[in-house]
Amino acid sequence: MQEKMVNKISLAALLHDIGKIVYRADNTHINHSVLGKNLLEKYCTDKDILQAVAYHHEKTLVKARIAENHIAYIIYEADNIAAGADRREETDGEYGFDKYSPLESIFNQLNGKCSDSEKCYHRLRGLDQTEKINYGIPIWQQNIKAARDKYEKLLSYMENNFKKLAKENSKDGFISVEPAQLLKIMEDICSYMPSSTKVSQACDVSLYDHVKLTAAIANAMYLYFVDNNIIDYKKACFSKQNKIYRQKNMFLLVSGDMSGIQDFIYTISSAGALKSLRGRSFYLDMILEYIVDEVLGTLELNRCNLIYTGGGHFYLLAPNTQNVKDKLKQFKNKCNEWFLRKTGTSLYLEMGYQECSAVNFMVPESNRNADGDYEQIGEIFRILSNKLSQQKLCRYNQEQLSAMFDPASNINRTRDGSRECGVCHTSSVDKLDEFHGKHDGNTQACNLCNKLYDFGKKIISDKNIFAVIESAEGLPLPSLDGHEYSLLSMDKDGLLKFYNGSNIKRLYTKNAAETGKLLSTNLWVGDYITHILQQENSKDEKTADFEYLAGQSRGIKRLGVLRADVDRLGQTFATAFSDENGAHYLTLSRMASLSRQMSMFFKKYINSICAGRIEGENEQEKPIFSLWNNKKQARKLVIVYSGGDDVFVVGAWDEVLEFAVDLYQSLQRFTNGKITLSAGMAMLEHKYPISQMANIAGQMESIAKDSGRNRIALLDMQEKMQTNGEDNKNKQVVHCYEWQTFINEVAGEKLQFLIKYFLFNTEQTNADETPIGKGHLAIGKGQLYRLVEFIRRKINISDQDQNTPKRMNIVRFIYWLARLEPDKKNESAYADYQEVRGKLYDWLVKDDLQDSRQLLTAIFLVIYGIRDKNDVKDMIDE
Repeated sequence: MQEKMVNKISLAALLHDIGKIVYRADNTHINHSVLGKNLLEKYCTDKDILQAVAYHHEKTLVKARIAENHIAYIIYEADNIAAGADRREETDGEYGFDKYSPLESIFNQLNGKCSDSEKCYHRLRGLDQTEKINYGIPIWQQNIKAARDKYEKLLSYMENNFKKLAKENSKDGFISVEPAQLLKIMEDICSYMPSSTKVSQACDVSLYDHVKLTAAIANAMYLYFVDNNIIDYKKACFSKQNKIYRQKNMFLLVSGDMSGIQDFIYTISSAGALKSLRGRSFYLDMILEYIVDEVLGTLELNRCNLIYTGGGHFYLLAPNTQNVKDKLKQFKNKCNEWFLRKTGTSLYLEMGYQECSAVNFMVPESNRNADGDYEQIGEIFRILSNKLSQQKLCRYNQEQLSAMFDPASNINRTRDGSRECGVCHTSSVDKLDEFHGKHDGNTQACNLCNKLYDFGKKIISDKNIFAVIESAEGLPLPSLDGHEYSLLSMDKDGLLKFYNGSNIKRLYTKNAAETGKLLSTNLWVGDYITHILQQENSKDEKTADFEYLAGQSRGIKRLGVLRADVDRLGQTFATAFSDENGAHYLTLSRMASLSRQMSMFFKKYINSICAGRIEGENEQEKPIFSLWNNKKQARKLVIVYSGGDDVFVVGAWDEVLEFAVDLYQSLQRFTNGKITLSAGMAMLEHKYPISQMANIAGQMESIAKDSGRNRIALLDMQEKMQTNGEDNKNKQVVHCYEWQTFINEVAGEKLQFLIKYFLFNTEQTNADETPIGKGHLAIGKGQLYRLVEFIRRKINISDQDQNTPKRMNIVRFIYWLARLEPDKKNESAYADYQEVRGKLYDWLVKDDLQDSRQLLTAIFLVIYGIRDKNDVKDMIDE
């Protein structure tokens, strides 16, 4: 009974503002509540839903002849709480509104309010209508009004979906529609519609985010009322006593955090590394999504109550009842018992919750009648985060610890202690078979590692439907009800052949706009990968491996391994929407919107950036960043992992470095310059173990953060230079730069200077590669190394002892310059020489070290770019 009522409330909440789309698509002044009810009457016969839509504002609700326990009262109050502002003073008509105002960027209010000239707005469109990034556009730059004809198209698309739902549920008039189905339709259509177009308000929360949060709050309120035997919803939500209930801790903000993700992903052999990585990474994504759905189901909630999921974390909103708290504790214990049996201590789920009230979700002006002090939602998130950190210090309960130290327990059961899996290096498995990724007869792998390799192979080949089935056929999933579940990947044809409603528990899709009764959600996944033809003149493709990607680099055959992470994301969520007067814009709606936009960038739009499509909606093709000034399109790289705020990418070294710049610049544009990124890029041979690749790139990322954030560290983390003073604390990594310094000074000035004036004597160049140097002044690799030595001495780098100061020999440097001088009869070369001599002298002789180190980095990039692909020496150590 409760599950049916929660579903009904979810549908009513998701649909309560549907009339806004009709209002904006039509030339009418009828109230959007009436328009919404009139539209839904064509498809829905449920009286409660229709009345909840019609009466969700005060002026109509106060005259409504409905029972005190009608869901309309819950929808009304949930709508107000979700909006973060009490709407009781709004007039009957839609006056004081600009119905064609576009959606403001959620980043406008982040870390300080923008001026009107700095504000950015999104174009109105559906989520899946185009792969182009829907950047925020300054209003002065282009006219991006959300025009009536665009609303008409989206309304038509919505009605077509409603017709389909009504047809599929004709027996019970729409009410048996799964909330997840309607939620997906609302996301596709309403993600770039503003919830409010009121002139006096910041219109930066989408209609989708608003109705979803309204449903989450309404569901939690209803279950709280049931548990506390509150049946007069009118008194609790609509009378003067609603002030009391707003201050009650009716809600739980629940958080889950899965630990051990990186170790699980990266602790593998190099054999079949790419497919294993993809399989492991996406498998953990699916486990997290599965856990989220199981938690929601256990609590009698649905996907509307999920605030955020990604990067191994999730947040959801639940009712504050003892029953919920007990279920969360039981769920965590069962899940970790399963992890111990299947993965040992590699993976672990921590869960916690924090009690909160409606006033915690809303801006201060909306809580002017609240009694006493209260925490805003950012503080609630911070308190909850600290709780989880403390709980992780004592991970397992007494029974689990006893099993872990019992040699005969299921956790420690070992078939053959002398043998271990050649991929994950675990010995506590029942059986080892030949590894599917390396048929050499020598590599033995456990069943899970072979399944993960096969899984990675399938998802690379566009098997984008994932079925949770009650069997052990696929990848194992946490068993929480005594049954055994697993995950299978397939395409639509495979699903039709496989389909049996009795054994499919749930479906998921990847990067697809689908709906269906068993479909839980669509997952946006950063899964870009380079494909190559099986044979020349063939249409059959295969996945590029690490060796192929390294071979596609300009010059030396090296992989670029990039790890990047958003700076201070946790702090951003805790203190995000504040101005000089305090956190006046901080609401749960905005935090949910911010989370979703960050996920969209790193899980959906990142695929477009990898493919070289960095232009926005209605924009012409834009050139992507290039070190060598050559036009490129799709990057030769692969996304190993891209979560809610971090990225791990491997590919041709120069393409990965160029992609890093594209990623930074696109993120800056997408967030209106409010979010920064730190990155580390290592250059490694393709035979390196993937765990070491991840570790080295991670160390370089840490250097970028420790150096001040909003930086990229590249090439070599060992080279350091003296800054101020003489002790080691003042030494900085040479090849670590703020992004704009790298883009403008290193690549834009120093590297382009070398390319413009020098003609490099290369050892080997691919037939399809144009020479790097476009000048007339010939220079050999040996001469470049000599220049490197001068610069290293100038910036106080000593190969033997970096604490021993050295100084550049000016006389030797001038002699080196003189030897570069060409015959004056070669006018072009001599003209280039004059430019080179003057500029190099200026950069290297003056006391400031920054030009010198920037030039050093640029020279290293050139040397890498002209090196023989088969050269195995480490260039930086020469």
